[in-house]
Amino acid sequence: MTSVMYHMKRYFDTSLNVSPTDIMYHLPTYHIAGDDDEPEKKRMRGPYTVDMNDKEAAEYLRERQLELIDGLTSLIARMNECLKKFPKRGAKEETIIKKDLSVEKNQLPQQKVPLAAFSYLKQRAGDVCESEHCIKACSQPSIAHFQNDSDSFAVVLTVTDDDQNWVDTLKMAAMKKNILITCGDSADKLSSTIQLRKGDKTQVTIDNYVADGRISLWKVVGSKLGIYPTSKIHSVLAAHIDRWLLIADRFADNCMPKDSIIRLLSSSLSRDDCLSSGFEVSIADIVIAGLLGKNCTAPNNVELWLKRVFSTFE
Repeated sequence: MTSVMYHMKRYFDTSLNVSPTDIMYHLPTYHIAGDDDEPEKKRMRGPYTVDMNDKEAAEYLRERQLELIDGLTSLIARMNECLKKFPKRGAKEETIIKKDLSVEKNQLPQQKVPLAAFSYLKQRAGDVCESEHCIKACSQPSIAHFQNDSDSFAVVLTVTDDDQNWVDTLKMAAMKKNILITCGDSADKLSSTIQLRKGDKTQVTIDNYVADGRISLWKVVGSKLGIYPTSKIHSVLAAHIDRWLLIADRFADNCMPKDSIIRLLSSSLSRDDCLSSGFEVSIADIVIAGLLGKNCTAPNNVELWLKRVFSTFE
């Protein structure tokens, strides 16, 4: 016989009737509106307010349902009568289209179906050319050559000591064009000479006309070297070059940090081979390459562009 070691006393008596607490407040149903004493309004409140024990209300609800069924039946009958007035056109149009296609198919000349699904095109490797708007593989980049009538006037450049970096690059580009930019040295083997002077400000002199600023100098020298377009057919190309000359002038005046111009160069050179939106080196490429220097540390596409620009002078 086992004995219980201990037992727990009940919290409440088993005969106690547990019931939930009363609701603190009541919310009236939104179906109820108006005075409940008026039976006519009570019928118009909807099916949720109809007391099914009320015979009068139940009869009213049944009559409304029958009226609704009669209305729907009448609507369906009218729609069927209306649809019968319009003839069916789908089948006739489909047969006409099929007849037209069969007639056109018979009129077409019969072509022989090739035995093979595809064929190979045999040609020499030299006949396959690359795009004309990019530098060809393993080819030397070239300097742009625009037609100009600038051989008839003399050009004198006045530069400062701060302009020496891009002046040296411009001299190398002029040598490729058989033009010498010199401070007075003789040039017997060259066809033309551009005089260079040192002064307090940058300016260019054409005959008796003087223009101040680097941009004017770059455009005049570029026109004389054939690396800046002056004709109307190259107006879009000239606009691209002008934009980069403005950027170069700000960079030369220390109004733009080096990181900013390199960021602009990297974005442009990811789409085009040169800054003039072409595949040949123009005055914009030469000037900015001279400002940055050949050994500039920059993103890969900018460094490759610098090598291409300086390789045109070698």
